[in-house]
Amino acid sequence: MRFAAAVQQVEIVRDGGWWQQNGGSVAIAVAAVIAAGLAAYVAIRNTRQQLDHDRELRNREHIRDTIDEAASKASDLRTSIDKLVATVQALEKLRNAEEEAGQVDPERESNRKKLIGEREDEALSCLFPSREVAARLELRLDGQHSIVTSYRALHGALYTALVSSSLEPGEWRSQEIRDGDQLRGDEVKKAYDAFRQSCRSWSNE
Repeated sequence: MRFAAAVQQVEIVRDGGWWQQNGGSVAIAVAAVIAAGLAAYVAIRNTRQQLDHDRELRNREHIRDTIDEAASKASDLRTSIDKLVATVQALEKLRNAEEEAGQVDPERESNRKKLIGEREDEALSCLFPSREVAARLELRLDGQHSIVTSYRALHGALYTALVSSSLEPGEWRSQEIRDGDQLRGDEVKKAYDAFRQSCRSWSNE
């Protein structure tokens, strides 16, 4: 009896015009709630996408700054080593000519080696910043990224050229070491070109 009465009341409400009078307002309210929920979802999603995009742009900018610094440090190191090699080669020729003529002067020898020592110091002052930025490159990029590996190769070629151009105390370089100057210079150029190509490829990604 009670169940039948409840059903009858529902039928009365439905058939009595209440839904007809208020159903439209309810539907509009429900639609508004749904629309607001969708709008909030879309806004949150768009915000997250924008944040991710901004984060990616900042990270790429940091990488670009590090690459630019690495290129600058490598260029400074290369220039300083080129000056060292040129100085050593020029003084070696003068020294050889004087030795053949029997005119080797100890004071001139001392001054020349002092000049070479100054060039070595200049190169060393560029070596350590170049090594430091190489470590930061590995933090910004994957350790096997072409920019990292090519910079590592360039740094190695420059270091080899530096060591081969340095003099032992009281000694001049052997003929064997002198004969390798051209090959080492070619290796530096090859490594430098490979690093620049890697940087260009990354910029075009």
